[in-house]
Amino acid sequence: MAVSAAAAVILGAAYLVLVRTGWGQHFDDIAFDGREVEDPEITRATNDVLHRVTRSSLVLLTGAVVVAALARRRWRLGLVAGASITGAVVTTEVLKLRVLTRPDLDGIAGIEQNSFPSGHATIGMALSLGVVMVSPHTLRWLSTVAALVVSMTFGVGVLATGWHRPSDTVGAVLVCVIWFGLGTALLGQWREPGDDEMGAIEVRLDRRAGAVAAVLVVAFGTLVLVETFSADGLRTVEFAVDYLVVSIAILALAAVVVIGYAVSLRGVSLDPPRRLDPDRRSVNAVETA
Repeated sequence: MAVSAAAAVILGAAYLVLVRTGWGQHFDDIAFDGREVEDPEITRATNDVLHRVTRSSLVLLTGAVVVAALARRRWRLGLVAGASITGAVVTTEVLKLRVLTRPDLDGIAGIEQNSFPSGHATIGMALSLGVVMVSPHTLRWLSTVAALVVSMTFGVGVLATGWHRPSDTVGAVLVCVIWFGLGTALLGQWREPGDDEMGAIEVRLDRRAGAVAAVLVVAFGTLVLVETFSADGLRTVEFAVDYLVVSIAILALAAVVVIGYAVSLRGVSLDPPRRLDPDRRSVNAVETA
């Protein structure tokens, strides 16, 4: 609840500073214009990926997250995960299209209409956090690896293709943090004592998977930067350095949110079924004996 409240405050502050002030719009557009440094092949590939995200695919992917929870007999977990993803996407669209506006300030170039927050960045982050939420705690770090790749790809992708400004991605991430913070707080009220206990084997697996996730984060970030930024481009394209710095910051923000969420749930089994799982019954039987 505290994280959600803090994210809401930061979201409002980001909008006021980055969208409604000349300094904020100037910073956004400098980083936005620097995208010309991108490799055209990478830009086209990213653009194709983003175009594949439609309402139908969003419903299908959200349904897959819910089904994953239902398959583990966690109906409340599936309900909250689906509601968190849907709530984040709907909130972003309402804010962008109905509530928030972008003033036309003198001397500021770029897209005129409001684009804060980014819908596609919201979808990428919401689905990523949803996967982490519904994963069993023994496999959560492994699902976190996939979530990292998706969230970072969407976060930088909407900037690289010229669909959004840097602040739009930041706003999208904050909207997702608000919804998943609330959803996780609600699920926490349904947990019972002992649901967050981890065995020695689970701890070792958790640490190894965490190490793998860290390596992949570094490798993914390095690959993105090496493949998309050429030495000539950095010297000849205006604002290229600003764009590079912003892209790294967006990658870092996505990694912090996804990994931070996974760490906050370390060893926690959200929404345990009313009846104990067979593996838990066997462990309890051994401990009782």
